[in-house]
This record gives sequence, structure tokens and C-alpha cells, in this order.
Amino acid sequence: MENIAFNDMFEQDPPRRNGRAKPVKRKWREIEALKDKQRLKKNWKTSIFLAISLNWTSINSPST
Repeated sequence: MENIAFNDMFEQDPPRRNGRAKPVKRKWREIEALKDKQRLKKNWKTSIFLAISLNWTSINSPST
């Protein structure tokens, strides 16, 4: 009797995954892409500010 139930278990279709996993992963990737874009924009603005600041101090510093 147990052998029949064991064999039936293998004949059944495997459980299907939830189709929702892909959209959630896609949404997560979109959020990460937006965060990367914001981080790059912030770093770019900081770099420009530092470049201008360094240039300004080198122009306005008294030469010896």
C-alpha cells in the first residue's frame, strides 16, 4: 500500500512556481537602477563642485 502512494507521488506534476517572482525581481532591478542613477548624479555634482573649488582657490591664492 505504501509503495503505491510512493509511486503516485512521482507521477504527479511537480508544483508550479508562482508567476509573480519575475515582476517583483524586475521591479527590484528598476529601483536599483534608479538608486544607481541618483548616486552617479550626486557623485558627479560633488566632483564638479570640488573641481570648481580647487580651481577657485588656485586662482585666488597669492603666488609666492
